[in-house]
Amino acid sequence: MMFKQTKDILTVLQHQYEQIVDYFDCLEDKTNRQRILQLLELEKKRHNEIREIIGRYKREEYKDILETWIQFSAEKSLDKELEKFQIRPDFSIEQVMNVSVTLDNWLEDILKDLIEKSPSAKARELFDSLLEVMVQEKKQLSTDYALANDL
Repeated sequence: MMFKQTKDILTVLQHQYEQIVDYFDCLEDKTNRQRILQLLELEKKRHNEIREIIGRYKREEYKDILETWIQFSAEKSLDKELEKFQIRPDFSIEQVMNVSVTLDNWLEDILKDLIEKSPSAKARELFDSLLEVMVQEKKQLSTDYALANDL
């Protein structure tokens, strides 16, 4: 098992969110359907917001938390997750939603694992608050999906 400091784990999480946004960018290039483009834009915005929140946690005021060492076995390959999806040019809103939900669940599992393995109460609180943000954003996904279907 590998150990990393919280600040390094947050960097990994930020990178994973960046990869997801890049993936949605690629999907945008494969369609000209307005509803899907709008949903992809909403998804990119949602993931970028979480990435920015993670960046705020990396500020100096959290130094005591950022230097906490945590067993970090959750550094799975996002590429392997994305390979599960065979997206063709005629992909549907439902396929985009399936990708979003699957990636959200994958990231949520990583955060739950970090909460469980964090030796510090403050580090657990940090990851728990990030998980709460994700849960709220996941609820927003349902609204985004409904809006995309109504257009």
